Amino acid sequence: METLSIFIGGRWRLGGGEAMRSYFPADGSVNATLNAASLEDLQEAVECAERAWRDPQWRNTLPHQRAKLLHKVADAIESRVDELARMQSRDNGKPLAEARGLVMSAAGTARYFAAACE
Repeated sequence: METLSIFIGGRWRLGGGEAMRSYFPADGSVNATLNAASLEDLQEAVECAERAWRDPQWRNTLPHQRAKLLHKVADAIESRVDELARMQSRDNGKPLAEARGLVMSAAGTARYFAAACE
C-alpha cells in the first residue's frame, strides 16, 4: 500500500490532517493512504499561491513561453496515459476506456490553453 503526499509550495510532504484511504470500488481493496490537508496546510497553500501569483518571474513570462510549458504538461500526461487511466479507474471504478478518455481530455485541456496563449 502506497502512502501519498500533498504538494504545497513546490514540495511534496505528508498532510497534517487525518489519515485517509482510497479504496478500489470493485473489491474494497486499499489503493493508497494519505494524510489529508489540515487547515494549516490549506492556509500555507493559499499563501504560497498568492506569492507565486505576485512573482514577477511568472507574471512577466511571455505567452509563447507559457504555451511551451503547457505543451510540456500535455506531453507528460500523454506519455503516461495508460498508467494514469489505470490509477483513475482504480480510484473511482470507471471503465478503463472511459478513464483513458478523461486523461486524454486533461492533456487536451492543457493544449487548448497553450493555443490560447499562442
